[in-house]
Amino acid sequence: MKQQHEFEVIDTILYLSIIKKYFKSARRLGYCYRGQSNIDWQLQPKAGREEFYKKNWSITHPNNDDYDLCRFKEWQDYAVAYNSNLPKLELEQLALAQHHGLATRLLDWSTNPLVALFFAVNNDFDKDGVVYCYLGHKATTNDNQLFRSIQEVVTYMPRAITQRIVNQQGLFTYHPNPNLELKPEEANIMYKNDAYNNLNLSKITILKKYKNTILKELFELGIDESFLFPDLDGLSRMINTQTSI
Repeated sequence: MKQQHEFEVIDTILYLSIIKKYFKSARRLGYCYRGQSNIDWQLQPKAGREEFYKKNWSITHPNNDDYDLCRFKEWQDYAVAYNSNLPKLELEQLALAQHHGLATRLLDWSTNPLVALFFAVNNDFDKDGVVYCYLGHKATTNDNQLFRSIQEVVTYMPRAITQRIVNQQGLFTYHPNPNLELKPEEANIMYKNDAYNNLNLSKITILKKYKNTILKELFELGIDESFLFPDLDGLSRMINTQTSI
């Protein structure tokens, strides 16, 4: 049974009509979107998943940062050997580490609902996909040490530190407790007039039997791997997807 913050769609037009009616976004304002190809996956950053999250770290290392931040510190120590022009702000370095696959407390989102839709339908064809629409509290500064003192989930709009962030119109949520699943809550007072049913998080289910159809529609609109991942890997993945559908 669908709850008041849930929708179901069967094609791109219906999806966009729901977005336009309930979950509008403007660049850097309003809703952001995240697509997941398996609706059963929890909405939480990679650092909080069981294989990466160390529950006893604070007990065995009481004077250190959280486990994932210590792993990030090790990444920083070695990353300079691969890139001598790392961003100066640690939060931007964290975003760059996320971009290159490190398990961090960041979660990827987009201000473009079609980008999120693509990630909801381009894999796991035997599972329903989902797009989450989130209206979160925004970080107010990029201060170098800010992220170590954040106590609540906030959205963070990075500078254009990679072409992928530009093409995907990307932003992040920062999770001070990465092991906790992000769930609907009463919207921040600033967004009361924009929040659907007064909640900050809603979900749009993409039924598995329509994934291929929607993927073809997105290809016609220019939303494919070669656009979202602007390199030779993305081009190869795009050709592979074209072949499969």
